[in-house]
Amino acid sequence: MQFNDKHTFDKPAAAVMKMFSTGLLRAQVQDLGYRDIGILEHSSDGKKVRIKARFTAKSDGRHSDFRQEIPRRFQRHTQTDALGHREKTGRLEAGIKACR
Repeated sequence: MQFNDKHTFDKPAAAVMKMFSTGLLRAQVQDLGYRDIGILEHSSDGKKVRIKARFTAKSDGRHSDFRQEIPRRFQRHTQTDALGHREKTGRLEAGIKACR
């Protein structure tokens, strides 16, 4: 299954990069009700930021349709975000597995 989406931020590149810091990302994921949050990788050199996180989400209908196609109570997500200051673009890769 493949899912494509596009996000546009009406903020300066530095503000968008800050959104993907480990502390802020962890808070955003917690606010969505996810649990078992772990930051697996994080790097930032002023030009690029890359963060890889893992978390567990309930299959409770609050998520997009493609996630509901996995018939389990919980889903284990691994997500990698990579963003570049100069390019002002990024890439998000996500893996989702059903779990109990």
